[in-house]
Amino acid sequence: MDLDHRESKLLFEIMGGLSADFEHAEVRLRMGRRLLDLLRADHFASYVWDDTSKRFVDGVYINMDPANLQQYEAHFQFRDPIPRSCTNAIAPRRSVRSWSIAVCRRRSSSTTS
Repeated sequence: MDLDHRESKLLFEIMGGLSADFEHAEVRLRMGRRLLDLLRADHFASYVWDDTSKRFVDGVYINMDPANLQQYEAHFQFRDPIPRSCTNAIAPRRSVRSWSIAVCRRRSSSTTS
């Protein structure tokens, strides 16, 4: 993927902003604005997973209707709209694969050819 100057600048701003000394919600909003620009998107929402309550909480959003987000928080976050048959087809691996093993295998197979 090739990035133009604007996209590269935004990407570096995002990386730098992730380590900025702001409250978590402020960091997510700042990064959301840059992501909207980088991806040429219209909407942004970010939530934090709360393991205790087993739900997404502390939502921040840009260009979204709060009523739609309330519907998401109350109903849709608990329902997966993608059928299991589809997720199995697009994600066949169920375990982590070591990058170094993949690289070593690729190198050894390319040297034996």
